[in-house]
Amino acid sequence: MLHPDRTSNVVFSHTASGGDPDAAFRRAAVVVDLTMEQPRLAAVPIECRGAVAAYDRPTDRIEVWLSTQTPHSARTQIAGILGTSVERVRVVAPDVGGGFGAKGSLYPEEVLVAYLARRLGRPIKWIEDRAENLRCTTHGRGQRARVRAAAAQDGTVLAVDADVLADLGAYCLLVTAAIPARTPLVGLGAYRIPNVRYRIRGIATTKAPTGPYRGAGRPEAAYYIERVMDGLAARLGMDPAEIRRRNLIATFPHTSPTGLVHDSGDYSAMLDRALELAGYDHWRAEQARRRSADARPIGIGLSTWIEAAGGGDLWESGTARLDSSGRVTVLTGSSPHGQGLETAFSQIAADVLGIAPDAVAVVHGDTDAVPAGVGTFGSRSLAIGGSAVLAAAGQLREQIVAAAARFLEAAPGDIVLAGGTAAVRGAPGRAVALAELAGAAEAAGVGMQASTRFASERFMVPSGAHVAVVEVDRDTGIVAVLRYAAVDDCGRLVNPMLVRGQVHGGVAQGVAQALLEQVVYGGDGQLLTGTLLDYPVPSAADLPAIAWDFIESPSPLNPLGAKGAGESGAIGAPPAIVNAVEDALRPFAIRPLALPLTPDRVWRHLSFPGGVQ
Repeated sequence: MLHPDRTSNVVFSHTASGGDPDAAFRRAAVVVDLTMEQPRLAAVPIECRGAVAAYDRPTDRIEVWLSTQTPHSARTQIAGILGTSVERVRVVAPDVGGGFGAKGSLYPEEVLVAYLARRLGRPIKWIEDRAENLRCTTHGRGQRARVRAAAAQDGTVLAVDADVLADLGAYCLLVTAAIPARTPLVGLGAYRIPNVRYRIRGIATTKAPTGPYRGAGRPEAAYYIERVMDGLAARLGMDPAEIRRRNLIATFPHTSPTGLVHDSGDYSAMLDRALELAGYDHWRAEQARRRSADARPIGIGLSTWIEAAGGGDLWESGTARLDSSGRVTVLTGSSPHGQGLETAFSQIAADVLGIAPDAVAVVHGDTDAVPAGVGTFGSRSLAIGGSAVLAAAGQLREQIVAAAARFLEAAPGDIVLAGGTAAVRGAPGRAVALAELAGAAEAAGVGMQASTRFASERFMVPSGAHVAVVEVDRDTGIVAVLRYAAVDDCGRLVNPMLVRGQVHGGVAQGVAQALLEQVVYGGDGQLLTGTLLDYPVPSAADLPAIAWDFIESPSPLNPLGAKGAGESGAIGAPPAIVNAVEDALRPFAIRPLALPLTPDRVWRHLSFPGGVQ
């Protein structure tokens, strides 16, 4: 046993089930049985982790500057470990250079910095280098699955039976064991499959702990079900698009046998739009032409995907404050690290209050300035954090309108906010600047401020359909992505440019997972990918141009109608790419491919079809 006080390396076991999968398998026309592996991945943020701590003895307070996605959680954990109250710990997350989930955990080094600062009475700094980042910061993925699926002759999927082993590493951080539990929840994807048995076991190993990495349990599930759908299509002689179309959920809300409630969507419209955007019929014709001419093979891969968005506790804090300068300050418990949330939140508040976005300052990442919050991860920030900002701005607007109505001797319903002023509708000469109203409120000792906490009753379910067209060089094994189309439904788009950036970044990481990246340990337990010479991250030359579109089906679970966009590309891209490569190589009787599809691995599959030598 890895840990002498335990009787097994199985840390936990969880099964999600519904219907009667055994009966469904008995009456099935076809059954596919696939064993698949999700290799470990490194998050590789531009900025490695770091912590600076100082202790103030007169006030008995510890201040920690930390590269984290979750300052409030870090504060709570540091206080608990050091045996002090949260009021005596301040955590500040300054501009954070990327996280991708890996900075959502609190690490031993970060607690040690706080401990030493208090013990020694002097500031302590620790900065992680890249080798330490690749070796010690949590890895993502790390699963091995056997998935069986049963279908009727017409392509209706009857049942899924999955058995998944999740590599947790040598010990668990805060959410290490929680991440694999997301895989069964979304394990049936966008499909109405009535019978399921989905077992997942978390296994202790001698490796670094695993944890959240963009998608966090959802990419694994999407990979399994989308590979299975292609396997069923091949066995039935059906087009992969058609078998998906026949099984997509069509009515909403829809409750999956795994317990996930799909809040809204139009999955068939997304698939149709993605096929159109990719030029699906054109590429199928080109594929047939190349096969008849024995030319360089191409393949077309599809994936439809869903995720459970909201992450952790389904609430977030928001505050909006108007000061005597006429500027508005928004405080949020979300803690962005490159997503552009300051832009989105200022836009939300500005729209509500009738001011310019540049008149709004967004404050985050400081537990003294924002006493309560959850953080940024799991596609939660806009849907939950943005909804809290919207509610706070709405309450502040009510205060402003009431004060303006008294000042202008008008009915509140006749007050219009625009351009930093409050005016009487139809009487533009009767107006007062917001700065003047705020100044009067400050002089009276009341101020103008509203604080809220928005909570969602359950997860939002973003979705998408991605199509990849690839070309395989049989002489070198190099896979080139010729076309990539992504159609996503992240609910109502508050800022389309920011959403495109999120999809683009996610696709980049998803393509890298499919073609390049893998954390590798040697037989002696030593990490073999401990530098960026050994762990390949993509360059611009490795990535395709993306044709994209969005379908908006507003979520009924929050006032913005938002769902989440941060994980989409990382979920949709790996199965689309791998399905495309397998489609290209199908005439060569290649056995099922394994991630990542490096040139060497593809070449060996082609050179030794009976088994990689």
